[in-house]
Amino acid sequence: MAKRMSNGDGTRPKYDESKKLWRIDITVPESEGSTKRRTLYARSEALVKEKRDKLKDEIKNGCLVSSEIDKLKLGEWLNEWLEVYKKGKISNNTYSSYSCTIRLRINDKLKETTLKKIRHNTLQKFINDSTKEFSNGTCSLIRVILHQALSAAVKNKYILHNPADGLQVPPVRKKEVVPLSKEELNLLLLNRKETRNYLYYVLSVYTGARIGEVLGLSWKDIDLKNNIIHIKHSLKYNSSINVYELGSTKTGKNRDIPILPKVVSVLKWHKARQAEEKLQTGEGYNSKNMVFCGLDGGYLAIHVMQGEFNKTIKELGINENATPHTLRHTFVSQMISSGIANIKLISNIVGHANINITLDTYGHLMPSDTQEAFNALSNHMKDIAL
Repeated sequence: MAKRMSNGDGTRPKYDESKKLWRIDITVPESEGSTKRRTLYARSEALVKEKRDKLKDEIKNGCLVSSEIDKLKLGEWLNEWLEVYKKGKISNNTYSSYSCTIRLRINDKLKETTLKKIRHNTLQKFINDSTKEFSNGTCSLIRVILHQALSAAVKNKYILHNPADGLQVPPVRKKEVVPLSKEELNLLLLNRKETRNYLYYVLSVYTGARIGEVLGLSWKDIDLKNNIIHIKHSLKYNSSINVYELGSTKTGKNRDIPILPKVVSVLKWHKARQAEEKLQTGEGYNSKNMVFCGLDGGYLAIHVMQGEFNKTIKELGINENATPHTLRHTFVSQMISSGIANIKLISNIVGHANINITLDTYGHLMPSDTQEAFNALSNHMKDIAL
């Protein structure tokens, strides 16, 4: 039997012929003050000593070293972390996003890795590889989830340090916003005119509201007396119960947008058409008094509207990269083209959290006033002799 060392380092390293590995036996603390004998193996004497020293360091710093904790896998911990630390503490939409990202983006590659074997370079390589497959936003969310979950693992003393500290998402060149041209916009509106959801296209390009905000409008949000639309809600999909429901706007703030006279006429036409549908269907139709509703009278699902938009764009041969969000970009583009260069005003109208987002998204569309500024400077300094 290998001799025990006197300084608490366990037995002296010994080569195990049966396993062809070096081993050290060491006593470690378990739960409730008990201890347990652990056997460490490695390919060389130096490596098994290194493994022992790492274990001692974990014990010294209060890290749990039970065999159950040592076997805990990242996939298991992420699911537990989501349930314990996030469920009921974040919005349903955010929870759904976290859950899908863990299931489809992280666990697919890393779930079998044990917590104590995760290294920073492993995670950084995973992030780098993910940028080749997923968007920059998705990769940023992966980084956030890993960092938060592993921070919780440190607090629980499952691991000594957070290997996700300092993870970076490689920068990608941001695609410039490409709004629809006036010709494309005319083609789209003419094609959709007097169709069931024509008003959706009109409101999108005359308010700049997001698709969820447009589909989340109720008739009580439409003030035709003062010609104002009150944007208070956004239609969102709750994946935990598989239904659409009204939630807050993206920033949590309400905003009012004027209704142009030409839009008022389309609103009235839409309301009259909806009243006809209600007469044909019965009193249960559109019981929530929504501006937009499905054929069954319930919420008009976002994916249904997206599908209609995509099909129309394809049929018309318009910008193949266009999405419903392109209508929002088109609204801002038309504002700027009309001579409105007040970035603060535009930011408030479209509901950005701050003007930096507006500048970052639409700055390239803003007219350059450099020459105008220097002309004004020259006029102001005309009495200065050179």
